[in-house]
Amino acid sequence: MSHDRDKPDHPVTTRLVDAVRQMKIAAADRGDVVVEMREATRTRLELLAEDLAPVIADVPPDDDRFDFALTSGLQPRFWIDATAHVMMGPDRRTYRFVRDTRLGRVVLGESADRAIVAERIVAYVAERIHERDLAMSGDVTSYRELATGRAPEPDDTDRPASGSERPLDRIERELAALRREAAERDRRVEGETAAIKPAERAPEPAKTSEPARAGHAEPEPSKSFMGSAQSIANAVVWVLLGVVIGAGALLLAFQNLLVQN
Repeated sequence: MSHDRDKPDHPVTTRLVDAVRQMKIAAADRGDVVVEMREATRTRLELLAEDLAPVIADVPPDDDRFDFALTSGLQPRFWIDATAHVMMGPDRRTYRFVRDTRLGRVVLGESADRAIVAERIVAYVAERIHERDLAMSGDVTSYRELATGRAPEPDDTDRPASGSERPLDRIERELAALRREAAERDRRVEGETAAIKPAERAPEPAKTSEPARAGHAEPEPSKSFMGSAQSIANAVVWVLLGVVIGAGALLLAFQNLLVQN
C-alpha cells in the first residue's frame, strides 16, 4: 500500500522524451515550409509553361522528341525534352534552363525574368527542329510506322496515284524511249552496212599521153620532190659548214693578233 501511495498521478517525462517531441514539432514546421516552397516553385514553373503554350501548340505533332512536362518531385522541373529542363535556383526566384550532356550539365539560360528564359527555350526548340529537318532531308522510310501498320508499304507510296504521274517517272520513261530508239537506229545502220559489200575493182592501167621511150623513164613526182629536198638539205649543210670554218679562222687570226701584241 505504501508503494502505491508513492506513485504520482501523472506520468513522469524524461529529457529524452521532451527532446524527441520538440524534434517532431520542428520537423513538421520544416516540412510545412518545404511543401510551401515546393508549391511556390511549381506555381512559377506553371506560369512559364503557360507563357510557352503557343509555342508548344506550334511544334509538329509527329516530332516526339519534346516532352513539355511538369514533374513534382523533391525539386519540381519543367522538362523540354529528355535532356533539357527548367528548374528554380536556390533563391526560388531565378529560372535556370539547363541541359544534361555526356560532359556534364550545361546552363543554357538563367534569369529572374520569365520572359528571357521563355525566349531562350523557344530558340532551343527552333534549333532542335532545324537540326532534325537537316538530318531528315531526302526520302525517309519509317520502319516503325511500317511495323505498327500506320503507314503504307514503300512500294505503294512509290506508285503514282490514278490519273497522275510524278515528274521523275515521266522523265525516266522518256529517257527509256530515247534509248530504245537509239538502239534500234544502231541495229538498222549495222544491218545496212553488212548488206552492202564493197566490189573489188582491178587496178586500171596508167594512162600515158606518149609511149614510153626506151631508156628514158619519166620520173615520178614523189621521187623528184625527194631529190630536190635532198639537194636543198645538202646545200644548207655546206653553208653551215662554211660558216663554222670561217668563224674558226677568224677566231684563230684574232688570237694570233693578241699574242703578237
